[in-house]
Amino acid sequence: MVILSTTIKMPVENGIIIFDFENHSCKLIDHNPTKYKFNYQIPIKYDSEVANTTIGDILNTYTDTPDKLIQILAQCFMQAMGHGPYKRAYLMLN
Repeated sequence: MVILSTTIKMPVENGIIIFDFENHSCKLIDHNPTKYKFNYQIPIKYDSEVANTTIGDILNTYTDTPDKLIQILAQCFMQAMGHGPYKRAYLMLN
């Protein structure tokens, strides 16, 4: 039996972001080079309190329903990961 992880780890300047898709959570932990063997960091500082409306504002110039565009982009990223419950694309459009 193959057990696939439902988490993604992303190294940033102020730690490692862990995205847990099964529990719908995201958290920042300290860098740990012995446990997480990253040899790079994305040059940004993660702050969960920041609300970024820039992307939403841009998408609003193209459509009245930007959530549908966001859903398509999110599905592309999830499908590209190639594992977990996101292996097949199922888009539900109203």
